Amino acid sequence: MSGYNLHMATERRFSGTLTSEYDLFDLACPKGPILDATMAREIRRFKPRRQTQVLDALELGFGTGFTSKVILGCRADLRLTAMDNEPQMLPKARKNLKQWIGDGRLTLHVTDALAFLRKQPTRRYDVVATAATLHNFAVPYRALVWKELSRIMKPGALFINADKYAQKGPAQRSAVKARMGRYFGVAVPRQSFDWLKSVVLHYMDDESPERRMDEAEQAALMRSAGFVGVRRIYRMDMTAVVVAYRA
Repeated sequence: MSGYNLHMATERRFSGTLTSEYDLFDLACPKGPILDATMAREIRRFKPRRQTQVLDALELGFGTGFTSKVILGCRADLRLTAMDNEPQMLPKARKNLKQWIGDGRLTLHVTDALAFLRKQPTRRYDVVATAATLHNFAVPYRALVWKELSRIMKPGALFINADKYAQKGPAQRSAVKARMGRYFGVAVPRQSFDWLKSVVLHYMDDESPERRMDEAEQAALMRSAGFVGVRRIYRMDMTAVVVAYRA
């Protein structure tokens, strides 16, 4: 595992109050449904190169299951495999996704992302969708994830991600300031100070050189890993929706 640091696999950035009070994120970012609708639109539009009765989709970071709902709800011909490395998220996800688990359209795994990807067959997935997950990875770890995603996706497969993509200069500073203001506006009236402290520390780490996910740099990494048509289709302050296809 050249270039692979073991501590990356055990990193759990959404434990504790970030998990137990996760709903506060949705209150602070009310435009989340717009991001979900943007993802759903692109998945509905997607046509695989080879006709198939079932689209095999993969989600990195199922969290509480709300993005999984979007993915499963936009196409009846889609079967989803989803993974997350935070065990505390699993009960919430199982509750929110009970219908699709029961229908056999969804399988959940609690595991490290890179370890999971390395076990997947080459050219298996038609769609890879993820939200607010890749920015949590350390820079060298994320580069390895891009390579593995490229390997396991079918030619022409769709990749879509709604996530924190850093901009350059004043635009990023303004976006961080606006986002922090919304978090304080939600947390302070509810006296959720432990959650707020965790959020601030989390965001400080996101902006560090060791983890920062720069939009232009990530697009270049994706192209070098074998993706084409990399483009941003929506932005809301810190968050952007990026789509691409496996060459």
